[in-house]
Amino acid sequence: MLNRSRGFALALAFPLLSLTQPLAAQGFNFSAAVLVDGREILVSQPENPYTPGYVYRYRLGPKGWRLLSKLSADSASDDDGFGQSLALEGNTLLVGSTAADSGRGVVYVFRRDSRAGWRQVGRFG
Repeated sequence: MLNRSRGFALALAFPLLSLTQPLAAQGFNFSAAVLVDGREILVSQPENPYTPGYVYRYRLGPKGWRLLSKLSADSASDDDGFGQSLALEGNTLLVGSTAADSGRGVVYVFRRDSRAGWRQVGRFG
């Protein structure tokens, strides 16, 4: 369920999960793709005509969910579709960017780093 005035709410194994949209994401397809990985949630916002797409990284802590960081592609451009799809296998995250590379689309590869979170290590497409 998307409540544009209060953020994103998702009921999974948690009684109620409420994430507040970052200001830059409001009204621009926030939560197009959602990936749950233990105590972290990745929420994408691929369609924003004013900024590149982002994947927002939240972690559950003692005071609830908090935004840790946002991922974007090294070669990001406005309205690139970054985050249209998400896939995770172990410590490898794939992020689809449907409008990147002049509309041909790209898949970006991120590797989980225990200190820094996620870092881009490649791309294909």
